[in-house]
Amino acid sequence: DGQKYTNIEKSPQGYLPLEIELLQNFPYPFNQTTTIQLNLKTAQQVVLKIYDVQGRIISCSDLGKLPAGKIEVPWTAVNASGTDLSSGIYYYYVESGTRSAVKKMVYIR
Repeated sequence: DGQKYTNIEKSPQGYLPLEIELLQNFPYPFNQTTTIQLNLKTAQQVVLKIYDVQGRIISCSDLGKLPAGKIEVPWTAVNASGTDLSSGIYYYYVESGTRSAVKKMVYIR
């Protein structure tokens, strides 16, 4: 198809990530709830962490063993104590085994 992909490969099911691919959350920016998407090549244990701009962990979720393919994880803008977050920039970080990925998201109340 003429395009070069650095983190995905062609398979009978379409394009799959070489290990893990983290996509931009939607909607972006978001108000209260957003969806975080990732693609997994194989079933794997996944942990999702949310950080503020100062590097503090806002929440940490062990998502368990997820199946290969496209995964959608809803997230509500609250901290680990259940308190609403203030508007701002946050980072979502996904780790699985020795692989990790991070993206920025913007929350507007």
